[in-house]
Amino acid sequence: MMNVKKAVATGLQDGLDTTWKLAKLIIPIYFFITILKSTPFLPMIASFFQPALGLAGVPGEAAVALIMGAFVNVYAAIAALLPLVGSLPLSPKQITIIATMVLICHSIPMESAVSHKTGVPFWLVTVLRPAVAFIMGILLNVVM
Repeated sequence: MMNVKKAVATGLQDGLDTTWKLAKLIIPIYFFITILKSTPFLPMIASFFQPALGLAGVPGEAAVALIMGAFVNVYAAIAALLPLVGSLPLSPKQITIIATMVLICHSIPMESAVSHKTGVPFWLVTVLRPAVAFIMGILLNVVM
């Protein structure tokens, strides 16, 4: 019985630690994007990326989530997308496309460095993953 209590206590502590680590990442990004929405910068970013992201069937504002995912991690992409969901009428199709693109192209700096240690050229991973994510976004837009 003591092993069960210890396992529950350890699991609870690990869960709280993980929640705290994620909160330290997600909450600041969420507030940053919320503030960014009330500035002229988000529309500028959106209009810059709209021609390319339009091919994938997603709004230009999704670039913020894609960039966060590519340079930080998947959780950062989620944190960036959440404040936009209220102001953007994203369809299930668009959310699926954005999620797929993020999952293909996430944590590029870290994963490129790891891949480089295995012998894969750094530039190849850095260029190929965003390109594949974009191509997959276009394909999903066509077939969905």
